[in-house]
Amino acid sequence: MDNHDNNTMSNIDTLDASGRNPKSKQRISWAMFACLIAILMVIILNQTGFLPNVAKTLGSNVQKRDLSTPSSRLVGLWKNVDYNGEVYYSLIDPELRIGTYRLRNTSNVNFGPPIRFKILNEERSGDKLIIREFNDNLLKLGARIGIDVRMSDITCCIPKHGRSMTKEYTFGGEPILSVYRYVGDKSHP
Repeated sequence: MDNHDNNTMSNIDTLDASGRNPKSKQRISWAMFACLIAILMVIILNQTGFLPNVAKTLGSNVQKRDLSTPSSRLVGLWKNVDYNGEVYYSLIDPELRIGTYRLRNTSNVNFGPPIRFKILNEERSGDKLIIREFNDNLLKLGARIGIDVRMSDITCCIPKHGRSMTKEYTFGGEPILSVYRYVGDKSHP
């Protein structure tokens, strides 16, 4: 046999009955073994508490929404489900219990001027919050055009999940119920 026939025979010897090279099976086996080892390492690290601690440390740089009280759940951007409007509640001064909010129609780019409010009562472990608004611009406008724009104190109900809110109040003697869903804090003014 010449050299060419020997090469052909050696190539044939390296093929198994399926016509595949057994070395490719070895490569696949090693890849599966490496994946199995990686999965086992993740399971062991998770059981020892190492991974949750790493996740906590990495997540500590991300600001999380405080859902502990109704006033902390109030902070952020809310969309009215009944009309095309949004309201953004800023952080509330913890000592004075005073905050501001700003309104906008969602077709507008900018929010309106800030409106101050004070927290009168709060079920700290519940979901109710009573606030009083101080909207001087609205009162001036009402007086100028002769419309009763007096508003009662507002009862907000914000469940512990913080994804929805209802506001009940009277405006000009008429009862109002507004329903909102939480949009986030990404679009604050």
